[in-house]
Amino acid sequence: MSLFGSTGGSMVTWLIVAIVLLVLLLIFVLPGFALVRDNEVGILTKKMSGKKLPQGKIIASDGEIGVQADTLMPGLYWRFPIIWKINKSRVTQIPQGSVGIVESIDGQPLQKGRLLADDVECNSFQDAGAFLRNGGRKGPQVAILLPGTYRINTAVFRIELTPALQVPKEMVGVVVAMDGTPLPSGYIVAPAPKGDHKHFQDGQAFISA
Repeated sequence: MSLFGSTGGSMVTWLIVAIVLLVLLLIFVLPGFALVRDNEVGILTKKMSGKKLPQGKIIASDGEIGVQADTLMPGLYWRFPIIWKINKSRVTQIPQGSVGIVESIDGQPLQKGRLLADDVECNSFQDAGAFLRNGGRKGPQVAILLPGTYRINTAVFRIELTPALQVPKEMVGVVVAMDGTPLPSGYIVAPAPKGDHKHFQDGQAFISA
């Protein structure tokens, strides 16, 4: 009876250990897996274990707690679920005949008197970390997205599709600039800007000129 009782107690112990391990697996391991497919972007949020974001900042670009600027490329990932949360969004697609108007929810304030933020190097807004490090500004952007597919962190950038402008034959397009240098004194129509702004398709070249 003593031998039987010892064996039975050992089996119960192993059963409890197995149940505990299973519970830990369900709570801490499986929820941490995320498969980012080819048509998706992985967006990371750090929930704890890090510095707090500086006042006025919304997106984490240096490992702070909060939504991370850097994204996950397609693949299978595991992150400790107590610390991390992985969301997925669709890649941004700009169809032919349209352009993408971009607005950033974070960055440095716009310069006084400006309505649009200058273009900065960020791989067509696909590198939000570079956008923030390179002095990208919060608000509507002068740069646009041309037709194509982009891996954009939609927690940082809002994209609005708008039809590309078509000027029919036997008509002309009259351009009104919403941003730029004020008109010189005495002018009603702005002088032609210097440089190649590609018929007003390159907003940054127009602003810089």
